Amino acid sequence: MQIIQNGRLAILALYAAVAFPSTPAAAQQPQKPNILFILADNVGYGDLGAYGGGELRGAPTPRIDQLAVESLRLTQFLVEPGCTPSRAALMTGRYSIRSGLSLIAVAGSPNSLPATEITMAEILREAGYATAMFGKWHLGSQPHSQPQNKGFDEFYGIPPGDTWDAFLMIPQGRQTKSLDIPLDRGPQIVEAKRGEPLKAVKPYTEEVRREIDWELVERGVDFMTRQKAAGRPFFLYLPISRTHFPNLPSKRFEGQSRIGQFGDSLMEGDAIVGRMLDALKELGVENDTIVVYASDNGPQGEVVREFGGDMPEAPWMPTGERTAAPHLTWTDEPYRSGEGTNVELSGVRHRYTAALARTIILGNPVPKMEAMVPVVIEGMNAALDRARAGVTCQDVEASWRAVASANGIEKSSRIGYSIGIGYPGPSWNERTASLQPGNTTVLEPNMTFHMIPGVWMDDWGFEVSETFRITEDGAPEVFSHVPRQVFVKG
Repeated sequence: MQIIQNGRLAILALYAAVAFPSTPAAAQQPQKPNILFILADNVGYGDLGAYGGGELRGAPTPRIDQLAVESLRLTQFLVEPGCTPSRAALMTGRYSIRSGLSLIAVAGSPNSLPATEITMAEILREAGYATAMFGKWHLGSQPHSQPQNKGFDEFYGIPPGDTWDAFLMIPQGRQTKSLDIPLDRGPQIVEAKRGEPLKAVKPYTEEVRREIDWELVERGVDFMTRQKAAGRPFFLYLPISRTHFPNLPSKRFEGQSRIGQFGDSLMEGDAIVGRMLDALKELGVENDTIVVYASDNGPQGEVVREFGGDMPEAPWMPTGERTAAPHLTWTDEPYRSGEGTNVELSGVRHRYTAALARTIILGNPVPKMEAMVPVVIEGMNAALDRARAGVTCQDVEASWRAVASANGIEKSSRIGYSIGIGYPGPSWNERTASLQPGNTTVLEPNMTFHMIPGVWMDDWGFEVSETFRITEDGAPEVFSHVPRQVFVKG
């Protein structure tokens, strides 16, 4: 069995090895290797025993640790700062911004993987592979971007535009008295064969969330078994839920770790990896299968481990070239003169999260940034002035875009989103409204939003944001009183 752990650079090797076997040596290979790709969710580098976590942190990960011992480890690579961008890059082999997916996809939004993008699954299918994906796609809900239309013969999992906490929509809505719908109108577990429309299987509830990974494992083992019997090489992509919040382990793993539900969930993810490896051995394809284990984007910093909620967190402070992407964490590299640092702060009160972002420059800002800052702030002021009861989300965004476009700035992603009471923990993003073109949600009094019309270029970025409340009449109530500017320190 060939094993690659914690890597994305391996994907290029897979393309060359199985999709383009043009060399004489490749042509002489008797068969193409199977590929099992297990993608964990929000697992941090230091969570696993192989990298100093595991038993030492109260949640043993013996199967993944053994995998690491047997593996080629790829530990130096670029991983993007969220579910959607990292998965877009993984599937296409390109920076996510090339696909317009550099920010996390929100259910109901038009942002989706473009039809023109070519995925890993499409390449492998053309090379003769049977392909299946069971789990989380999170690359948009538009039909052309759904997995069964992007190279996969079989798909089963949560809706393609959703993430693992989507089931909270109904209990959160009922808790806040903002939404009360029956289960069959909420998020559903869905499935589809190649080229077919999605079909709802059952409501996605808390109970289903706890056991979903074992459903994915069962389907994965069945898929591998069928392809072995058919004598066809397979590509199985298994993006599991562990350890995405809220960390609700299945009943058999509840209380298994010493560090609460996060640890229980981590141990469950380890068991899932072990079960898939055991299945390969039972099928007799252990030595004919490339296994890749990776995590999508590292740990979710704002999530407490007991129940997956978040609390006031340390600021996110990317500096230098790392400011070219939103929501990156701090770095241990020294600050340098002339470079910027994006500071993203948040606080929580009564489960409402209020976020704030500003940029600090040591020395003089680069001329391009210096020219762009007043445009961004002018556009933000126009959007805030437009954010009044009775207008729509797209109206607010249009005010920003009018200023930006007049000054040569084009920004296709949203400029803000609603915030609110998270369940069971608060979240920056409530997912009920988005300040972007096409969103016709009408603003009502007491709706709260985080507006962040940041600009992220190739090697620098600039952020300014405000959290605000829609008032009964008049301008919105902005929660901070920090000047909207770049802060220059000599």
